[in-house]
This record gives sequence, C-alpha cells and structure tokens, in this order.
Amino acid sequence: RAVIHVAARHTLQELREELSTEEIRAMLKQDVQSTLDSARSGIRVIDVVLEEKFLPPRFIQKSFEDFTINRQLARQEIQASQKKADELLIKTAGEYYSELTGLIDRYEEAWELDSSDAGDILAGINAFLDGSKVAGTASNYINSANGYLASIDTSIGLEARRFDGLLDAYREHPQLVVAQRWLEVYGTVMDRRDVEVMYVPRQLGSMALDLSGLQAVKDIRRRAEMQQRELEATYRDLDLLGSTLKRVDEMKEAGRAGRQLEFDDSGRIKGLRSENLDKN
Repeated sequence: RAVIHVAARHTLQELREELSTEEIRAMLKQDVQSTLDSARSGIRVIDVVLEEKFLPPRFIQKSFEDFTINRQLARQEIQASQKKADELLIKTAGEYYSELTGLIDRYEEAWELDSSDAGDILAGINAFLDGSKVAGTASNYINSANGYLASIDTSIGLEARRFDGLLDAYREHPQLVVAQRWLEVYGTVMDRRDVEVMYVPRQLGSMALDLSGLQAVKDIRRRAEMQQRELEATYRDLDLLGSTLKRVDEMKEAGRAGRQLEFDDSGRIKGLRSENLDKN
C-alpha cells in the first residue's frame, strides 16, 4: 500500500531519474510507519529495502525505453549545440561575450518597455565595444571601421575642413574667393613643364582645327611618364595633362613653348611657331 501511495504521488521520471534510492526509501518508511501508527499496531519500522528499481508498466515498457534512449540522444545534441554556440560567440566577441550579450538583452528589454535606462545601457554597450575586452570578429570589424574613418578624415575630411575654412570668406566676398582659387589652380596647371599654349584668334567661330604639339613638349611628357612609372607614384595612373587651348587675351606666357594662330591675307590660318622651351 505504501508503495502504491508513493508511486501515485510522483511521476515515473521522478522515481527513475530525479529521486535517489535513499529518498524513495525514506518516503516508503514514513508512509508505512504512518499507516501502522494509525492502526495503533505498536510496530516500528526500522528499515526499508528496495529489491528492484521502479519499472514502467509492462505494456508501455518498450516505448518507455525507446523514449529514454531518444531523450539521452536529445540531451547530447543539446550539449553539442550549446558547445558550438559558445565557440561561435567566443569567436565573434571574445571570451567575455556573456557581458556583451547581457547588456544587449537588458537594452532590448528597456527599449521595449520605453525605459529611461535604455540610453545608459546603450552607452555601456558602446563602452564595452570600445574597450579591451572585445575580441574576435567584432574587434576586426571595429578596427576596420576605425581605419576607414581615419582614411575618410585624411581625404574627404581634409577637403571638408578646407571648405569650412573658405565658407565665411566666400559669403562675404564670393567673387574674390573664386578668383583666388582660380588663380591657384591656374598657377598649378601652368607650372608644369609639359604645358603647351595655343594662341587662337577670336574669328575662328565653329571652324575645326587639327593641331599637333611640339616634339620637345612630347619628349618632356615621355620622360615624365617614364619617371612616374619607375617611382610607382600614387597618381601614376592619372593621364598627363594634355595640350591646353587658350585665347590670346586669356593667357600669354613668355618663355614657354607656344604657337600663335593668325589669318593671312588670303583668309587662311597660319601658325607662328615658338621654340623658346625651357630645357631645365
């Protein structure tokens, strides 16, 4: 009777796997003693011996054994999956990943509840990612992003700072700033040794011209291109500046190679070749 009462109060899984033999013996002893005391038998139970472990009923015993085997296999799969998940998290964020995942869980909960702590928790996440504990793939992405930020700061950021520096002056004197920048660019272009100037009269209209540059200028460009390839300069793939066509009233450079085109008495175009090329 005591065995029936104890078995009825617990599941088969509890009796077979969760409760120890000593716990079951103690419950049986207590239940038997309680029954004897209620009958005023005067008998005292000293010990209870279990000769067999608890077994399921015979008609489900085979199914229960299959269930037990499958459950053990499932536990093994769970353990393997948990191990794989831990390895993946360590590879992703380092050995302190549990701190990061804890902060993320807290932030998601605070965000869903519209809590005022969400901002502080997010700041904690950023501090963790900027600290020394983060490692793995997350650290690689952060380092890559910081490197990209530095490259932007030294390239486009430099141009942006130059723009900001000119903005106030441009708002006060726009024409003066534009003229100054134009002269700087113009001087940079004309300072090249391979620049060739073409003086063209205004009366050309829509007439097409077939021009050929000076051989001396071509030689300068060829030497510059060879030096550029040898040094493997940063801008070696940029094309050399081509011949520049300017009007007479826009540009006259003394001491540079150039040709002035004029109309003769018959109305034809003729060129006056200038060989004054700086050899240095």
